[in-house]
Amino acid sequence: MKEKVETVTIEWNGGNLACRWRPGKENPIIFLHGICGSSAHFNTAFIDPSLCNHSLLAIDLPGYGNSSPISSWNLDLVGEAIKTAMEHFLDHKPWAVAHSISSSVVIRLIKYLSGIILLEGNMIPQHLDFSDKVLKSKRHEYTKEYERIQRASSMVLKYQTYIKDNILLDYYSTTYALCSADTVWDTANNCSNDIKDLEVIKRLSKLDFPVYCLYGAESNYKKSISDVKKVFPDMQLHTITNSRHFPMIDNPEETWRIVVNILRKIEK
Repeated sequence: MKEKVETVTIEWNGGNLACRWRPGKENPIIFLHGICGSSAHFNTAFIDPSLCNHSLLAIDLPGYGNSSPISSWNLDLVGEAIKTAMEHFLDHKPWAVAHSISSSVVIRLIKYLSGIILLEGNMIPQHLDFSDKVLKSKRHEYTKEYERIQRASSMVLKYQTYIKDNILLDYYSTTYALCSADTVWDTANNCSNDIKDLEVIKRLSKLDFPVYCLYGAESNYKKSISDVKKVFPDMQLHTITNSRHFPMIDNPEETWRIVVNILRKIEK
């Protein structure tokens, strides 16, 4: 029988980390969301039948969702937070599914993982479109711009997904209200520097296990695929049909089926 999904808050760094957790008998999977997101963006994984036997852990990054903010948002500290959550719930190495900017988070966890699956993962400068827009404003000036984005969050998400249902749009876009302008700006700055300093490329290139990248067939990400192949010739790429920047929201059935097939192939 499928175990019940729990919302669990654990203490970390003087604050809290909010986690969505469901134990299972098969290999654990952790989910890391993108900028302005939360663990809610992976709610489809917890109800998908193909994942019903896996232990699943989705984490609100510090400053996002229901996790406490941190005074100095930086990638190494965020990596430590995720490691703490993994140690709390898991007894062996999981696979990681990381969306968008969380490529920069997941590379700080490599020695604790069995494999990595990126969802529209930021790896090269061509993937920094949103971060570049954020960083056009200085940190102390970004508040008004982010307030505008928050007011229009449903519309912002509408143009990044194929969601037609206004209730679903409102549900997923609530994540924009759960993080501050400072957190968003700091995240964009950290991840932009990480990619421009080639940190993501360096760390992914040294792995002794395979890395996969899934991307939406209708997203702008596909324009960068030839460049990704040049940098990572051995990376296995999968297109998710009827999907834009959020494959796990637009086409969860195909997304999670591919994830499960990858795990089964590797574990044979």
